[in-house]
Amino acid sequence: MEEVLLTQEQMEEKDVLLSIYDGDECFTVLADNHYQYKFETDDASKSLLLDIRWGPNYPSEAPLISLDAFYNRHIAAADKAVLTTAVAKEAENWLGAPMTFTLFQHVKDNLAELTANFQSPQAQQSAAAAAAAPSVVSASSAKQQQAAGKQEQMTKSQKRRLYDRLDNKGELPRGWDWVDVIRHLSQTGSQQQ
Repeated sequence: MEEVLLTQEQMEEKDVLLSIYDGDECFTVLADNHYQYKFETDDASKSLLLDIRWGPNYPSEAPLISLDAFYNRHIAAADKAVLTTAVAKEAENWLGAPMTFTLFQHVKDNLAELTANFQSPQAQQSAAAAAAAPSVVSASSAKQQQAAGKQEQMTKSQKRRLYDRLDNKGELPRGWDWVDVIRHLSQTGSQQQ
């Protein structure tokens, strides 16, 4: 953890947070002024990781609220902005008071409402593609749409495996088919000259 100088009020809030979330696997301390909480739901597309970082004048000023963690790659940018704005509005109500626990609890209590309109990036891309596509549908594109519909009905483990293999653009990562040189040489041996 990085060393941060905290005010007395911030140190007290840090101690309270650590005692409240003791043993909670969803809570993470990244630094003395930087906390994350993972909100998990049955629908993986609505799970999120909320990141709160205190500034030097916290709690008289709102903390930095972010959803830019890699865990949130499945959330569309527009949905992140809406959720961040909603949490920032709640923070405005608590200026001058310790609010990190309150913000985490607000999201936890209202998670269904806050994520009700979430769309996956794939759904947004397909909606944009459908709007740009001509209205005439050929037989081959109808088959592709049926195949795409079948792909959306994957199990959670299939989706996890897919996300593990693909990057945020839905492509295989650079170097996925590269040969591990050391492993290759250990299997083939070096040539004697």
